[in-house]
Amino acid sequence: EEFTAVPSPGFGIATTMLADPQGLLVGLSGGSAARWNGSGWTVLEGGVGPSEPIRALASFGGTLWAGTPVALYTFSGSAWVADAAFGRHDVRALTAAGGVLRAATADAGVLARTGAAWVADSGGILPRGAQLFLEAGSELLVGTAGGGLYRRVGAGWTGVGGYGGGGWVRDAAPDVNAGFFASAYVA
Repeated sequence: EEFTAVPSPGFGIATTMLADPQGLLVGLSGGSAARWNGSGWTVLEGGVGPSEPIRALASFGGTLWAGTPVALYTFSGSAWVADAAFGRHDVRALTAAGGVLRAATADAGVLARTGAAWVADSGGILPRGAQLFLEAGSELLVGTAGGGLYRRVGAGWTGVGGYGGGGWVRDAAPDVNAGFFASAYVA
């Protein structure tokens, strides 16, 4: 197989991607997103400041969500609208695993959407700085800044051996043999 160049999705560089049934979505550093339909891009813009790169995307409850270093937005069909209930948080990742929308934030740990409200969902995680989510089969993991890697167990999180205590988890991926792999370093 070969890679084929596609036209630019819009202003900025791609900062995140989401495989969505309606087409691949990319978040852009210029504060917009774009959806690939197989032959071209549809830009989803408006409402996000140009200094707010879209760092995370999720589709949940028929709504498209985007996280930036400042806020969380939903796409109304014509523009991005800030979720006032979420407040101002530095969003690093989003997941809809297990039928719950969760946001990993650098400043408040993990937040979960309950109805129209957001609640803290960081029980068992020591640091505030949640960086990424990984869905590995039926498991949900969260990587943190300074606290290692955690697995969702029941209503809380538990540290994953070998990736805990002081490590910054920058990336994680499923692995056929081990269940997952995380790149971590000690700060």
